Amino acid sequence: MKFLSKNTDLINNRLIYNIFGIRIKRKINKENVKNKIKEIEILIKNNKEKNIFLLQDYLGADCVECIDAYSLFLYLKSINEEAYYVCLKSSNLYKKLSLENKLDGIIGLEKYTKESTVEYLDTIKEILAKTKFFIVSFDNKSNEFSKFCKNNKYFTYIFLQHGVCFFKESVFQKKFLSKKKFNKYLISNEKEKELFITHGFKENSFIKAGLPRWDLLKIADNEAQKEILIMFTFRNFKNKEIIENSIYKQNIEHLINNADLIELLKEKNIKLNLSLHHMITENKQFEIVNDNINLISPLEVSQYIKNSSLLITDFSSVAFDFMFLNKPIIFYLLDYKDKNLHKFDREDMEKMLKKSKEIPNIYLNETDVITKIQYYMKIIYFAILIEYENE
Repeated sequence: MKFLSKNTDLINNRLIYNIFGIRIKRKINKENVKNKIKEIEILIKNNKEKNIFLLQDYLGADCVECIDAYSLFLYLKSINEEAYYVCLKSSNLYKKLSLENKLDGIIGLEKYTKESTVEYLDTIKEILAKTKFFIVSFDNKSNEFSKFCKNNKYFTYIFLQHGVCFFKESVFQKKFLSKKKFNKYLISNEKEKELFITHGFKENSFIKAGLPRWDLLKIADNEAQKEILIMFTFRNFKNKEIIENSIYKQNIEHLINNADLIELLKEKNIKLNLSLHHMITENKQFEIVNDNINLISPLEVSQYIKNSSLLITDFSSVAFDFMFLNKPIIFYLLDYKDKNLHKFDREDMEKMLKKSKEIPNIYLNETDVITKIQYYMKIIYFAILIEYENE
């Protein structure tokens, strides 16, 4: 008779044992991570040469386009700094670089979870031993590793934002941006610095350098195209059912199927690109009768930022990419009247409305949005026509 049967399934990061039908949970991984960190600390202390820039993008599910830390990695390589970039082998970027034989300085991981932190540390330990700056665009999943990075006196742990936070102050309330997590924060301008300080950050916490991905956008061919990008940011929905029945979804659907918009797109031969936020991409049940619409993946959005002449958003930070490229933006707070909005979303929209004296084109209804689209599309259409005739 077996008194102890071992079930090796990982549930909530714990190993489950069944003893006489009673489930006992035993924590795993923390000790292993601590031991690995101690090993790496010894390597770091014994290595006097600290000259490496180690950069890391999003290492979760393959639902985010990784161009933030990668853009800075390219710049550092171009000025002959020793830099390494970490990403998942399953990411679109790694696959592309592999096909192009451009993997110099690229560290590909099979996976990255709390359970795989030790393997991850093993992969980069020799590089960590010489690291001067560790730069990430998303927080690490392992708390032990994050604490090690923050408290390590041998290198500076820098947070590279993947979007200006000026429109979404809820990132501070949710602790996504916390003064306890990193040594330094890369910011875009003085206004953003003021915002950080308002939320308790110290004067010496910042590196004011703009967003590295803006350089990547600048390199591209940014000639005006007859394309519109619609990209609304996520909402704090509790589950998929709420998304399905939300005013947010209903008004996106209503906008993209607006009869006046469809007529304009056909008349001017304009393409409409819709990018759903990666947090809701699993919910794709949008009814679309508009033949000129193109549902695009969040993994490819940068190419549409480059090519589109106009952005329609609510308070997505991608607006700053368009501002950088000097392209027009229409802000549509499409679910402002939803009484069931999460308090964070409500606060972000209220702050947007207060900024309407500084920022043009903030609207609460679809009619005003369509009118403004028509205005911009006529200008863009004629600009392209004149350019074509002058060739």
